[in-house]
Amino acid sequence: MTVDRSRYSQTIKRCRAAELRRNKEFIDSFKKNGCSICGYKRCLAALDFHHPDPQKKEIPFGLKRSTYSIRKIARMVKDCIVVCSNCHREIHAGMITAPPKRRTKDQEELPLI
Repeated sequence: MTVDRSRYSQTIKRCRAAELRRNKEFIDSFKKNGCSICGYKRCLAALDFHHPDPQKKEIPFGLKRSTYSIRKIARMVKDCIVVCSNCHREIHAGMITAPPKRRTKDQEELPLI
């Protein structure tokens, strides 16, 4: 018996594309209020997640391109601060300090396990 691998492969690609889309929308929902420091929110791609405690960083980078579960992503970003790229670079350069993390109403409603 032979297996039609091309059909299987296409199904895998469709599922992965759907997971990537779902993750991008979920991650972008955290960024809708803009930078916690300067208020920038014109382009969501220019907003980053700053980890005040690098020891708690589970996923190093590339969240949008990952197929992690929504729960894993939510656990990771719940302690992060949304900042624009410029403010993020200035935080790491020591030019400014990151504001304390404030949970939004959306984040409090997440089912974090």
